[in-house]
Amino acid sequence: MIASPQEIQSLADFFNSIPLPDQLYLNKATKLTHVKDFVKEVLKNLKSPGISETTLRPRYDDLLVIKSLLQTQPQ
Repeated sequence: MIASPQEIQSLADFFNSIPLPDQLYLNKATKLTHVKDFVKEVLKNLKSPGISETTLRPRYDDLLVIKSLLQTQPQ
């Protein structure tokens, strides 16, 4: 299991509580466009049964990176 339902809900609550940028660099080589859509789809997939951990793990890790980046940005 990638994360418990409570951990997933906690991530959803975090992303729903802040304005999300349109674009974001996850790292120097990866630019994420349509951040809101990305977050919404990954959270939906995390809550869906039948999608393998191998498929979802990288996207879950991306959400954790996005959360960390947004928490460290100056307000």
